[in-house]
Amino acid sequence: MSVTNRKFAMLAFGLVIVCSSHARANYAVSVVDDAGNGSAFWTFGSTSRINIVLSGNSVHIANDFTITVSNPGVIITDFSWGDPFVTNGSDDVSVPQLDDLPVTLTADTFYTNDVIDARFSNFLGTGVFGEGTLLSIDLQFPSSSDYHGNFDFNVAATPPDTNLRFLEDFGDTTIDDIRGFTFIHIPEPTSIILFAIAGFTTLRRRRRNLKNILQLPLKR
Repeated sequence: MSVTNRKFAMLAFGLVIVCSSHARANYAVSVVDDAGNGSAFWTFGSTSRINIVLSGNSVHIANDFTITVSNPGVIITDFSWGDPFVTNGSDDVSVPQLDDLPVTLTADTFYTNDVIDARFSNFLGTGVFGEGTLLSIDLQFPSSSDYHGNFDFNVAATPPDTNLRFLEDFGDTTIDDIRGFTFIHIPEPTSIILFAIAGFTTLRRRRRNLKNILQLPLKR
């Protein structure tokens, strides 16, 4: 084999390795707060931020996914894409759009019927995205006592797709692991105090009843 042919063969082999590595590329997707935690507390009217973080050995140029929420009432006040994606640009086709905010998520909004979700999708004209924070979402929790319980946030595929789509030059990336986020509800301080008073009153009543029973004369 000539030197030229050998160089061409080595170059072709290198391209095969690169393409194969892209085809087998994978991501882990996590929803975390700014401190990197997978859970936090919420109270009526409180605010917080969640981040969609990708880790792995891949790069991608486009994405399309939804954020699902277990309960209605949480408000999206803002969101921003990680560089080099452009927030609110012509290739940002998220639902809701940035100009629509703030919006309250319910089963009627925004994307899938009977599912509390929002769609996030963006495309890169130039460059690629590797690891790190892909998307940050600012949240405000309901101030009404009509809402209780936890809020579970998860990353899901956008219907009718069944797989998450983080597209790269050589095809879809593989998602090895998806970790959601849970906001745990803490009752208002007044509710906690009232609950404690009620418990203390009940305990005193039980003690008083027990004392009265012990003081009853024994039957002969």
